[in-house]
Amino acid sequence: MTMKLPKSVKLGRITYTVHTTDEKLLDLVKSIDEDVHLENEGGYLFGYCNYVEKEIWISLKTDNGKDLTPETIESTFYHECAHAILFEMAFEGHNDEMLVNYMGEKLLDFVTSINKA
Repeated sequence: MTMKLPKSVKLGRITYTVHTTDEKLLDLVKSIDEDVHLENEGGYLFGYCNYVEKEIWISLKTDNGKDLTPETIESTFYHECAHAILFEMAFEGHNDEMLVNYMGEKLLDFVTSINKA
């Protein structure tokens, strides 16, 4: 069983709104911010953190319209939260995908261990 995504998350005094979408997220992100630079321009995108608007976007479907697994959605949520946390800390590595992947996994492990206690 996976978590229900919150409508928002607070990071100190900053609140990020959490959105979900069935649309192809890469196209949606480019329509929100045409100047956005993404590392996987030709690939898939399951999540996106907009630092300016304080938004986290999570896709519920793959680019070809298939449902993402609840585990993938949950993992993506924590990955995007890691981006937001690092950015709000003014950490220069907030877009370092290796670091963010690791941190997102550890956040998920941490929350899961609390929920089991």
